[in-house]
Amino acid sequence: MTSKPINSKKMNKSLALSFLFLAIFLNTRPADANVRFDLSGATSSSYKTFIKNLREALPKDGKVYDISVLLSTVMDSKRFILIDLVNYDGQSITAAIDVLNVYIVAYSTGTVSYFFQQIPAQAPKLLFKGTQQRTLPYTGNYENLQTAAKKLRENIELGLPALDSAITTLFHYNAEAAASALLVLIQTTSEAARFRYIELQIANNVGTKFKPSQTIISLENNWSALSKQIQIAKNKNGQFETPVILIDPQGNRVQITNVTSNVVTQNIKLLLNIGATVDTTAANDVDEVTSGVPIRLSSCGHEMERKSVQNGRHANYVSV
Repeated sequence: MTSKPINSKKMNKSLALSFLFLAIFLNTRPADANVRFDLSGATSSSYKTFIKNLREALPKDGKVYDISVLLSTVMDSKRFILIDLVNYDGQSITAAIDVLNVYIVAYSTGTVSYFFQQIPAQAPKLLFKGTQQRTLPYTGNYENLQTAAKKLRENIELGLPALDSAITTLFHYNAEAAASALLVLIQTTSEAARFRYIELQIANNVGTKFKPSQTIISLENNWSALSKQIQIAKNKNGQFETPVILIDPQGNRVQITNVTSNVVTQNIKLLLNIGATVDTTAANDVDEVTSGVPIRLSSCGHEMERKSVQNGRHANYVSV
């Protein structure tokens, strides 16, 4: 019996179509994520490596007191980085982070993407193209998220098991639980990248859940204030123009007044650029909103700045 010769052109065309269909139906998450973290087999060490990689993926504008300063502006094509997060069951979401401030602006399940309100105007044009884009019913501001979750952050558990639950909730998009899940996601990624103390608290809870302490909450609430004062201190012999009030692990209110504090030398790992646009009521877009002109440093998207704290005792440390 003789066999018919293979038509190579037809075969190549058939293979090309096959790969196209596979790409359409099997590609469940955006390609080229900058950083990836898989909870399956995760350890304290692998989580720390993930946070280290996240910090390194963010472009920098030099250092102040050996702390990396984020960019104040960037071209649209480099405005966001992507992180893949995989739960214990292998389900993954991809979160988009604004490189100017480490805010999470959106996430995707591969076929559907969800965007916070009041994000940079170009985000939906640049991110998760080809997905069904939806807008969440709140901003990424902590106050908005806590209102939607009907819980304060201190009552929402963190830890890697909590991150697993959050990924599952966001993958299936449970509307009632999404706000709480996003609070877990933000603190486990963005806040841990900003502060070593938060990173270590989560790394030490690989198999357990814990509620964030007032130390964690106070650091989150004061990232922009610390960033501003540390940069100002460069021209003031290391002294802050305005003290920043934090809560130490013993529950004491402490005033951070200069760059010799442990929170500066050992804890904070990223600084919001003093020239960045971070007004949560605007599009948060330097190029469009201010044409590149720096404006005042105001409250951050994942922050609720403490307006005033009285009778805070003086101290120059927050333990890490």
